Amino acid sequence: MRQARAFSLLELMVTLIIIGIVVSLAVPTYLRSIERTRAGKAMEILSQIRTIQQLYSIEANHYAPNLNVLETYGEVPYSPTYRDTMWNYSTEVGVTGNTTFNAIATRRPPSYFVNCKIVLDSEGVIAFYDSSGTLVTTYPPP
Repeated sequence: MRQARAFSLLELMVTLIIIGIVVSLAVPTYLRSIERTRAGKAMEILSQIRTIQQLYSIEANHYAPNLNVLETYGEVPYSPTYRDTMWNYSTEVGVTGNTTFNAIATRRPPSYFVNCKIVLDSEGVIAFYDSSGTLVTTYPPP
């Protein structure tokens, strides 16, 4: 009669350790890719806000001082009144005089990247700031 063969406890533990190592390497990469996707969405929204600001300035001869004014002018994507658990940025517009503005997306909790900012100015330059407020990079480069 043939005896049934089973896995030993050592073989099962080694397998679980290998799976744990693979998962521990994969999860941070996955989370970074999710964050890159959200940052890309934030840049897309800021570009849309820039376009709406430019259209507003053509008619009013100045930039809108905040997103609420732009909401009355047209649809502002992901405005401060928009709520979505997947959209973890808050947006705002800062106007300097009548000639320049900044559209700012700030990362909200919960995230490793809390308080990171993406700023799009009226010239179309995108700047990335870390949580300490230090400029990380700009696009297009100066």
